[in-house]
Amino acid sequence: ERTRNEAIGKLFHDFAKLSYAGLVIGGITPFYTDTYNDSNWGFVSIGMAVSVIFSLIGNYIFKR
Repeated sequence: ERTRNEAIGKLFHDFAKLSYAGLVIGGITPFYTDTYNDSNWGFVSIGMAVSVIFSLIGNYIFKR
């Protein structure tokens, strides 16, 4: 039970890292060409929110 929870918790932390890398870092690079594009800000905001949610889920599973 404990090893399964650790594996699932690590999985959600990996999801957080992937969503941060994909949406936040990927959304920041177009700012160098077009700062006023609202969709870039949306991608960055969503990526940060999804990363925080996945991290919270991973921490919850670790503590169970």
